[in-house]
This record gives sequence, C-alpha cells and structure tokens, in this order.
Amino acid sequence: MRHCRHKTRLLVALLLALTLILPGCRNGKTEYSVYYADSTESQLIPYTVAIDDSAMTPEEIMMRLLEEMSLPRKGSKAVVIKPTDVMETSVTLSDKVATVELDGNYAGMNTVTELLYRSAVVKELTQVYGVERVTFTHGGDVITNNSGEVLENMQASAYVDDSGDKGGSVEWRDINLYFANKDGTMLVRSTMTVAYNKNMSLEKIVVSKLLAGPTESRMQATIPDTVSALSVSMRDGICYVNLSESFLTDYANVSGDLPIYSIVDSLCDLGTVKGVRILINGSTSSIFRESIPLDSTFTADYSKVEP
Repeated sequence: MRHCRHKTRLLVALLLALTLILPGCRNGKTEYSVYYADSTESQLIPYTVAIDDSAMTPEEIMMRLLEEMSLPRKGSKAVVIKPTDVMETSVTLSDKVATVELDGNYAGMNTVTELLYRSAVVKELTQVYGVERVTFTHGGDVITNNSGEVLENMQASAYVDDSGDKGGSVEWRDINLYFANKDGTMLVRSTMTVAYNKNMSLEKIVVSKLLAGPTESRMQATIPDTVSALSVSMRDGICYVNLSESFLTDYANVSGDLPIYSIVDSLCDLGTVKGVRILINGSTSSIFRESIPLDSTFTADYSKVEP
C-alpha cells in the first residue's frame, strides 16, 4: 500500500510539473505577445499579456489582442502605435485568413507608423490557433497603402523580426520584388517598404519575401512554397542563392525562366548586386526545367517585366 501511495505522489508531482512548464500558459491563461513601438517609434517591442481564452472564439481572442495593443502600459517605454483616428471595427476568420475591418484615417498614417502597425497586427493575430494570414479591409474592400501595396493575405513570416533582440538598429527601405502576372507569362514589379536590422542581410530578406509570395491578388508566386532558401551570401558583388532541390522538381504555373529572373531582377534592384548565382543544395551543375543550365552568373533582364 505504501508503494502505491508513493507512486501516486510521484504521478501528481509529475503532472504538476508538466502544468507549470507548458509553453504559453500561466495560471490557466494563455500568454500572447502584443506589440508596441519603442521610444524612438522606429521598431517593435513585445509586451506579454495573459488571457483566459478557454471560452473565447478565435474572433473574440483577436479582438481582445487588438484592444490590448491600444492600452498604454504605465512604467513602460512602450508606445502605442495606432493613431487615435484609426480603429478596428471587426475581425472575421475564414479559411485561416483573419480579415480586419478598419474605420478611420488609415491612409493618413506615415510610412513608418503604417508598417509598424501592420506588422504588429499580423504578428499578433497569427498567434491565434487557426490563423495563418491577415487581410486589412475598409468598407469591405481590401486596403492599398500609400506605397501601393495591397494589404491582403499577409503572413507573419513576411516581416523581419525588428524587435531589437539581434542588436543593431533598424532601417527602413523600399525594395522591388518581381512576381508573375495572373497568366504567368510576364513578371510584375511590386514595391514594398521593409524594416530590417542592420546586422541582417538585405539580400536574405528579398529572397525570403519572394518565397513568401505576393500579397497582391493581381500577381502570383514564381516559386512554389515547397522551396526553401538554404543560404544567401554575397561575394565581390555576386549574390549566391542556395535553394532546396524542389526548385528543380516543383514548378510554379509560370513560363520558362521567369522563376530565375524573379530572383535575379529583385536582387539586382538593390543596387549592390551585380549578378546572381543560383545553387541547388550547394551545386552549380543543375539544369532548370531541363533546358537552362545554372552554372553561370545571371544578370538583370527587365525585358521580361510588364511595362
């Protein structure tokens, strides 16, 4: 009997320990990050809130997070990002896409504030189970910001982690990304403003955003979502992009060499890249689509871009 009581105590202790170390949970509540700007209003800083979401729908959780990010935090350097003349009137969830309906003067935000706010909301809402992308609407129509970017189906992975934990300050930069048009016959340029840490490679950011795909409905991805970037490096003005083997085996529904020049033109538009070498699992001897050798340096070719 004493042996059984001892085993019971051990089991209870183990269950208690597991309860205490479960990630994202505290005292029966779920921990979420809500985002603010730092004192210079140039980068995001996270603030942890604990929410009892056991009886809440995903939409209710998301609205709660949006409300939390509008609350000032006493004794903190965190600055509320959203202007007082902008408000979220509703959040709906369908097919893993959260749609945030906005009211007020969204277009009146300056570039930095708009990007900080948008990235904060996307990062917050995609923490909620079942949410993978975020779309912003006004009057039921998808919003286009001042940079011409359509704020639709946005993923957290499309944003650089600018919360300052990597050291170094954050810079803001317009980049050009080349995706395919709807019928996959030409490239289309998309310009967006990104925040990036000075200690990070801007070339890596460009490649990661190409792999994430376009946010505008008039475009389609040139690279399948099965492809991953194994490494991106620069040497003597040449950018070396090392991709997984699925770049050769899985095809996007686009013509010929558009996937290659989607990468090349996007990188060359940075101004620091003179040419691009594409490697597959570290090898330069591969042939793309059975007709395009990857053993040479590619340079920009804008003849494939829609005027």
